[in-house]
Amino acid sequence: MDQENQATFDFWGAPPESEVVSTTGIFVYVEADESGIEESSLEVLGKAKELADALGTGIAAILLNSSEENLANSLIHAGANKVFLSSDDRFKNYDTNHYCDQIFSLIQQNNPEIFMATSSYSSRDFFPRLAQRIPTGLLSGCVNLEIDTSERSLLATRPIYRGEMFEVISWQQSRPQMVLLQPGIFPPAIIDEFRTGEIEKI
Repeated sequence: MDQENQATFDFWGAPPESEVVSTTGIFVYVEADESGIEESSLEVLGKAKELADALGTGIAAILLNSSEENLANSLIHAGANKVFLSSDDRFKNYDTNHYCDQIFSLIQQNNPEIFMATSSYSSRDFFPRLAQRIPTGLLSGCVNLEIDTSERSLLATRPIYRGEMFEVISWQQSRPQMVLLQPGIFPPAIIDEFRTGEIEKI
């Protein structure tokens, strides 16, 4: 988990003393269905907002399985500062290679500190492959996330020994810090219909 990241990145988000705030310090992978953004993705956005406030950075949501701008706007209302929205029909149906390639490119271009999602069929499939490609550490089944502000490091808690104990994992060098959250653990994001943000078609 604490392996050294071999990739070279110049910027991991604004330090606490800086007036510059990165709008892409935290990436959140979100999914939609026929009724809109999935509830579990809104749970991740809610937790991402807490982490972003602690880091003094912003949130970029990635929505690949829909090209609907109204859904992108709903993610902004839920806390995203920026939404990467699909404009490619290849992403409507999940494909491991297409998703890995696109998100890996976004990570290279934006250098997020944290990349997070709910634990779902697609995220459990491509997150480990993406973590290996970067390379960085990935922790699944997280039930709590906090920030060590002195190190700008994520502290992730997950159950072990069939839930009888918990362990806390941190990342020393590797970035982005990648986590999959247990669905149904965190409250969904608070919706603010007056929030504004940026939508970027990919």
